[in-house]
Amino acid sequence: MTVVHHPEVKKICAKAYLEYIRELNKRIETLREGIERKRSLMLPSGIDYSGVPSSGGAADALGNGVAKLQDMIAEYATELAEYVEQGRIAKGVFEQLSNPRAGTALMKYCLQGKTWEQVCVEVGYSYRRMMQIKSEAMLEIYDLMPEEWRNQSIPNAI
Repeated sequence: MTVVHHPEVKKICAKAYLEYIRELNKRIETLREGIERKRSLMLPSGIDYSGVPSSGGAADALGNGVAKLQDMIAEYATELAEYVEQGRIAKGVFEQLSNPRAGTALMKYCLQGKTWEQVCVEVGYSYRRMMQIKSEAMLEIYDLMPEEWRNQSIPNAI
């Protein structure tokens, strides 16, 4: 038996899916920036560590810092793998939309992390028109997005 959802429920599910994809992008960027910051703090330029004795508190602190950096890199690699896979799926969804500009706009917003204002400038639409296009695309996105997102985001009835 096929369940037919109300258009508003479809839009809620599609919105949750798009937010998830965009959030993956943000998490990747945040982790990358954290790794770069940690790496720059741990390895100041111009210092040669080859002659530093390995005993003492400084060596322990450096070792702990390296271990934390490795943990951050491992977390980044895990998140990046998820982002790449989900991004590939989302890109396929966006490419199947009947309005190619809607697909391009959603790729820029969700996968590249651009603001709607930046997207509007790049695709040549007013903000108001872009929001109309996005709203129109939501029902199509619902039909194209992965099956698990069609049910997990449905709000509970009160």
